[in-house]
Amino acid sequence: MMAGIGFAKVIGLLALPFLADFYSSAEFGVLGVYISIVLIFKTFANGGYEVAILLPEESTESAGIFSLCHWINNGLFIGTLLLCFSLYYFNPFPSLEDLFEHLNVLLLMPFSIWLEGKAMALKYWLNRSKIYEGISNAIMAQAFVTIGAQFLFAFWLRPMNGLVLGLFLGEVAMYLTMRIYGGSIPKQGMAIIRKMSRKYSQFLRFGLTGNLVNALAHFGPYVLFQRHFGATLNGQFTMSNQKVLAAPINLIAAAISPVFYESANRASKEGGQKLRQITLELSLILFLMILPLVIVFVLWGPQLFVFFFGEDWVIAGQYARYLAPFMAMRFVVNPLSYLIDVKLKLKQQLAFNVIYLLSILCLFGIFWSHFDHFQLIKLYALSSFIIYFVYFLYLVSLSKNPQVRLE
Repeated sequence: MMAGIGFAKVIGLLALPFLADFYSSAEFGVLGVYISIVLIFKTFANGGYEVAILLPEESTESAGIFSLCHWINNGLFIGTLLLCFSLYYFNPFPSLEDLFEHLNVLLLMPFSIWLEGKAMALKYWLNRSKIYEGISNAIMAQAFVTIGAQFLFAFWLRPMNGLVLGLFLGEVAMYLTMRIYGGSIPKQGMAIIRKMSRKYSQFLRFGLTGNLVNALAHFGPYVLFQRHFGATLNGQFTMSNQKVLAAPINLIAAAISPVFYESANRASKEGGQKLRQITLELSLILFLMILPLVIVFVLWGPQLFVFFFGEDWVIAGQYARYLAPFMAMRFVVNPLSYLIDVKLKLKQQLAFNVIYLLSILCLFGIFWSHFDHFQLIKLYALSSFIIYFVYFLYLVSLSKNPQVRLE
C-alpha cells in the first residue's frame, strides 16, 4: 500500500511546477479556499461515526455504523445542495465573489462534500477488512485523474477554475475505486443503526465537534488570509503550506495512519507495553524521516521554489522556510492522533482543538491588521508548532494507559 500511495503523492508533487506555469497564484488561492470549505463541511459528513467502524468486534456492528454514516451523509448532501444553490442564484454576500472569483464553483461544492464523506467511510471499512490495496489504488486513481483533468482544463473550459474541476473529478475517481473494492457491504436495519448510534455517541458528541474545530483551525486561515491579503498572496500561502509542505503529511496520513490505527487498536486490547512500544518506534521513525526535509526548507526554501516553480513563487518559498518546523510536528502527530480514538479520549481532543482554533482566530481574525503577511505567517508557524508539540507529548502519554472505557 505504501508504495502505491507514495507513487501517487510524488506524481502530484512533480506536477505542481508544470501546473504553476498554466495557472496563476490567484487561481491556486481559489483552490485553497475551495478545499478548505469542503474539508470543513466534510467533518459533518458522517457525524464523526466513520472512525468507529474499526472498533467493534462484530462485523454486523461495523456494517451498522457504515449504514449510519450513509444516512447522515445523504442528509448533509441535501442541506448543502440547497444552501449552495441559494447562494449561487441569490448571492446575498458580495464578498463571495472575492473568495471564488466565479460562483459556479459553488455548484460543485455539495457533491465534493458528499463524495469525500462516502470515501471517508469506505476507507475505514477497507481498513477494517485489511483491503489496503483498495485504499492505495483509490488514492492513485484520484491523483492521476485530478492531475490529468487539471492539465486538460488549463486549455479548455475557461473561465471555470480548472484546478477545482480537476480536484472534483479526482474525488469521483477515488470514491468509485473504493466502492468497487468495498464490494457488497451488508445493509443493516434501523434497530442496529440506532444501537450503534447510542453505543458510539461519543464520536457524535465530542468527536464531531472536535473534528469540526480542528478543520476550522487548519483550513480557516486560507479563507481569512485571502480575505485580508487577496487571492494572489493566498495562492502563495496555498502553494507553500497546502500543496508542497502538506505533501509528506498527506502521504503519511494515507499510507501509515490506517495501519497504525488498526495495530494500535489491537495492541490496546491485548494490553501490556506493546502499544507504547509501537508508538515510540513510529515517532522516532517519523522524526528521522522528516528532519532532513525540514533542514532543506529552512535553509533553501526560497531558492527551491524559484528553481521548481519560477520567480513568481519566491514568496511561497519564504513562507515554507518559516512553516517547515510546524510541518514536521504535523507529520509526526498525524498518525499518532488515532490514539485518541483507540483510547476514546475525545473530550481531551476537543479541548486541544478549541485551544488551537482560538490561537488561529486571534492571529487571523483579530490581530492580523497589526502585522504584514510575513509576520503573520511567522507567528502562525511558531504558535502552531508549540501547540502541536504539547499535543504530541500528550499522545505519547496515552500509550502508557491500557484502560479504555465507553462513556
